[in-house]
Amino acid sequence: MTILAWYLLLFMIGLACLPLAGWLMRGYEDKGYAFSRILGLVILGMGHWYLVSLGLNVNNRLGAVASLSLMILAGLVGWIRNWNWLNPVKNWRTWILPELIFLVSFGVMILIRSLNPEISGTEKPMELAFVNAIIKSPNFPPADPWMSGYAISYYYFGYLVTAILSILSGVEGSLGFNLMIASVFGMAALSAYSIMARMLAADFFQMGKGNEHKKRISALLAPLFVLIISNAEGFLELLHSLGVGWNNGGVFWRWLNIKELIEAPAGPAGWNPRFWFWWRASRVISDYDLNGNHIEVIDEFPFFSFLLGDLHPHVLAIPIVLLLIGMAAEFFLRAKNSLEEEKPGFISNQRGFLLFYGFLLGTLGFTNTWDFPIYFGLILLLIIFFHYRSSTWDSGLILNSVLSLIWMLIMAFIPFLPFYVTFSSQAGGLLPNIAFPTSTPQLWVMFLPLFIPVFFLLITLNIQKETAWIKGMLAGTGLVLGLYLFSLLLGLVLQSAQPLGGINLYGADNFGGLVGSSADRRLREIGGLLTLITLIGLSLGVLLRKNVNRVDMDDFAVILSLLAGLLIIAPEFIYLRDQFGSRMNTVFKFYYQAWILLGLVAAYSIVRIGFIRNSFTRTGMLSLVLISTIIGFVYPLLALPQKLEFSSVGKFKETTLDGAAQLQRYQPEVYAATQWLSLQEQVVIAEAVGGSYTDYARMSTFSGQSAVLGWPGHESQWRGSYDLIPDRQKDIQLLYETDQWELARMILEKYGITFVVISDLERSTYQLQTNKFDEFLPLVWENGSVKIYQVKESLNAPW
Repeated sequence: MTILAWYLLLFMIGLACLPLAGWLMRGYEDKGYAFSRILGLVILGMGHWYLVSLGLNVNNRLGAVASLSLMILAGLVGWIRNWNWLNPVKNWRTWILPELIFLVSFGVMILIRSLNPEISGTEKPMELAFVNAIIKSPNFPPADPWMSGYAISYYYFGYLVTAILSILSGVEGSLGFNLMIASVFGMAALSAYSIMARMLAADFFQMGKGNEHKKRISALLAPLFVLIISNAEGFLELLHSLGVGWNNGGVFWRWLNIKELIEAPAGPAGWNPRFWFWWRASRVISDYDLNGNHIEVIDEFPFFSFLLGDLHPHVLAIPIVLLLIGMAAEFFLRAKNSLEEEKPGFISNQRGFLLFYGFLLGTLGFTNTWDFPIYFGLILLLIIFFHYRSSTWDSGLILNSVLSLIWMLIMAFIPFLPFYVTFSSQAGGLLPNIAFPTSTPQLWVMFLPLFIPVFFLLITLNIQKETAWIKGMLAGTGLVLGLYLFSLLLGLVLQSAQPLGGINLYGADNFGGLVGSSADRRLREIGGLLTLITLIGLSLGVLLRKNVNRVDMDDFAVILSLLAGLLIIAPEFIYLRDQFGSRMNTVFKFYYQAWILLGLVAAYSIVRIGFIRNSFTRTGMLSLVLISTIIGFVYPLLALPQKLEFSSVGKFKETTLDGAAQLQRYQPEVYAATQWLSLQEQVVIAEAVGGSYTDYARMSTFSGQSAVLGWPGHESQWRGSYDLIPDRQKDIQLLYETDQWELARMILEKYGITFVVISDLERSTYQLQTNKFDEFLPLVWENGSVKIYQVKESLNAPW
């Protein structure tokens, strides 16, 4: 019943926003139905956030119902005013397949999460802490669960939406956590399908009369390539465990140089998967400093994320990303129509559309700030492309486009000022990547199943359309040389500004030595750069063609591939400065979006290649694409059983979506304490402080109450500074270890602590002195090894 209630809630939210979705996606066959849920969640989340932030509503169930009611009322007005074209009696056939796609995708992920629901390890506790803290916060900005007295300093819109859905459906955050993962997967699958169906339905792409079903079946390739197909690491794991390539001493594996896989397989040849072998797929890219020390780089892709089960911003943002790509496709086709009708104002008649795109762009920044510039870049590329194709370089038209972009940016920032006021970031500008070119084989291991069809598409288009491929390749080469020179100049400037702006020399004696050693590295890995130059160059070749007025959906696919190429090549030369001091996060965030873009293009490429007239060429290309696709399927087929522990006895006997079930099963006393704390009004608790990715901060995580301090490392990342951490960490240790009541009392007053928790974690972390608590504070809850003391409102007042 819980799953059904959640689904019906999403269905109702989607229906309420269908008129708005239809206005935005008027060219889509389903009239925006595929995007209505995510659009509805954006409107509901932003509306509730505004009302509560302005003090016009309260963040509880009654307040959430009020916000939902306002949205439904607005939706009813939209339905009444647009009944003629929204009429469900006329349109149900176009909505039934999208709804089935969502239901199947949602249901499959529900099953996967029910077999592996626990919220422990990686950053799941952090994510649940945010969800529960927002549920507990009566006002916004919501309280930080791991830094009492402060608001959350993180892009938290996705957690806000999860909290609202949990409140409305009456489920705990630990259950809403897994339901939201399934919802994101379902919405992403449906959005990818709809985008591809729109691309295949364009008037230039004729599939024949009566073959609409072929278009719809072909469109299913998009969710397959975006969400399921994975990198080639799983295939390599299979070869490795079978002992392939070790007869000659493992030359092939040393060439790949992927951690774990470079080591000879243990035991006899056969499929004996290493424990957590599936994790390596998110770390196939490796950086090494000049002394040979490994530096971790993250290269996640969507299937890995859903397999892992983290409800992280890059996952929560996927449906919004696809919504923006869907809107970009709609904008492309509207501008195309203006071009064909010889109307120069392809921007002026889309101002309202672009303003709303700007608002959704701001929502994306609120959800996962890294993605904001990427999808501003997408619309910028489209505008530049249409100016180029229409030769509309009149100063007035250029000014019109610039003003439209400025207004779009205003809409992306002004409505979100309450968020940015409380947001601190660890980002500290750009740094040059001089020392770390991406290994050529590792780059291909990462993107092989997508590169093959995309490159075939680009080659095909450059042959068929007599493009400016030479100009494109020269432009791509110039771009790379420009980025390289920029990185050197930036490094020289920063190094000369020591000690404030100096860069890491990674083992070199000086900046010149770093440049020299790194140049040798780049020459050895020139294959990776040539791959990316070709991707960017062939894309530019199609887009820069002249003497052809016709614009078609091939161009939109190529623009997506160009943007993906730019995202992959950027970390070769620059990265965002953060506390990790490496390009780890930049590669992670840029590659992730490149995967989504290339996944859509790869799906489109397969269909497009199928229309090549030369049967020999068509068969050869599709055969290689099939092989690369099978390679991309190996990882899901091998990783899913191990992650879900299919071989474990009784794994199928107990299924639940409650992420707290593991805590309840193995630490029932701790679980009971978190449940008791969650029933209290918003309070501050004292609990043991420990490192990231551990069981520390579990009381605040599962209760939603604010701890004085949670994971110190993560708090310093969110706030871009470690300044607040040391005093709190020392004070909590002193609170538990001192035998002087006056000293303890001062700490309790300093942080406004309401409850002091003592459990096995506090006992193992500190040299506890509990006499002071027993003497001066009442014990208000006890269950086995867990005790909770309450601090009176005024420590100077008698009880």
